[in-house]
Amino acid sequence: MSKFLVIGSAGFIGFHVVQSLLKSSQNSVVGIDLLNDTNDLELKKMRLEFQGIVLEKISSNSLCKSIFFRNYQFMELNLSKFDFIFSFIIREQFDYVIHLNDNNISFQAVKDLFQINRFNSHEFLNILEACRHSNVKHFVFSSTVDLFGLFNNNQLLELDKVLNTKGDLNYYNRENEIMAYYYSSVFKVPTTCIRFSSVFGAWSQSDSVIFKFTESIIKDRPVELICQGNIVLNFCYIDEVVRDIIQLTFNPPIESFEKKSNVYSTLKFDSPFNIFNGGNNVPMRLIDFLALVETSLGKKSIRNFIDSPNVLNKKIFSDLSTAEHAKSTYNENNMLDGINVFVKWYLEFYVRYMATEDFLYN
Repeated sequence: MSKFLVIGSAGFIGFHVVQSLLKSSQNSVVGIDLLNDTNDLELKKMRLEFQGIVLEKISSNSLCKSIFFRNYQFMELNLSKFDFIFSFIIREQFDYVIHLNDNNISFQAVKDLFQINRFNSHEFLNILEACRHSNVKHFVFSSTVDLFGLFNNNQLLELDKVLNTKGDLNYYNRENEIMAYYYSSVFKVPTTCIRFSSVFGAWSQSDSVIFKFTESIIKDRPVELICQGNIVLNFCYIDEVVRDIIQLTFNPPIESFEKKSNVYSTLKFDSPFNIFNGGNNVPMRLIDFLALVETSLGKKSIRNFIDSPNVLNKKIFSDLSTAEHAKSTYNENNMLDGINVFVKWYLEFYVRYMATEDFLYN
C-alpha cells in the first residue's frame, strides 16, 4: 500500500488528485488544507463534503475520517506551524508528498510582506525540511508558467531562463522552485516541479476564467475581454493535469543524468530533480474559449472589450515536448467536452448546493 500526503486537498487541483488516488484501495490518502478565505471557502467546504468529510467534525491538527472513503482522512493544518508539521510528516512516514497548496497570499490582499513570506516561502520550506528527514520517495509540487513574466519566446520551455518575473506570487513560485532544487541537490530529496496554467474543469475556482464566463452568460452580465480577447493561453482540462501529476508522482527522478532511462527524466540536472510543463498542447485565444462556453450553454454572451495597454505578453503557453505526455491528442473537441463537464457541474451541482447545502447527504 502506498501512503500519500496531498497538501491543498480542498483546493481545485488537490481535490481532483485526491479523487483519482481514492480510486485504488491500495492508496492511503491524507489531505491537509488551511480553510481560510484566500480562495472561495464555500467551494472548499463543498469539495470536502463531497469526499465525505463532515465539516462539523473538522478540528485543527486532528485527522478527520471520511464517511465515504475508508482510505481517506483530512486535517485542517496551518503549514507555518513547523514543529507540528515536522513531527506529523515524520510520524506518518508518507511515501509521496504532493504539494498543491493554493493558499498563496498576495501583496494586494494583505499589503504585509512579512505575512506574505510566512504564507508562501516559509510554509514551503517547512514541508521541504520535513520531507528531507522523513525519506519520502518523491516530493511533487505545482508551479506556474506565469512566473516567466515578460519573455520574448512565448512558447516556454522548462529550462528557459526566468529573468523578468512579474507579480508577487510569481516571485514566490520561483523562489520555491529554487529552494526545492537546493534540497534535491544537497539533501537528495527526489523532487519534481510541474508548471500549470489556466486549469479548468468541474469544481473550478470561482475566480477562474471558465467560472466567470459561465456565470456572466447565465446571469446576462457583460463578459470583460482584455486585448480584444486575443490573449493566448494553455487552457488545461483538469483530467489532463491530474494524469500528469499521478504519472510523474510514480516516476521520481534519479540523481545521475547518465543513468536516467525513463521518459520522465530527460532534463540535465545533476540531482534527483525535474521540471515539467503540464497540461495539453492546445494554445487558445481567450475569445475562442469564450465561444466554446457559449456553445456549451447554448447562449451568446454580452461582450465588453477593454483596452489593456499594459499587457505586454499576450501569448503565454508552454512547450510540452520534454515529457511523454506531450503526445496527447487533446484538441478543440476535447476542450468542448471538458467545458460541457464544467457547465453540467455548475448547473446541476453548484447552483443546487448554493440553494440548499445539505443535499449531499439526502
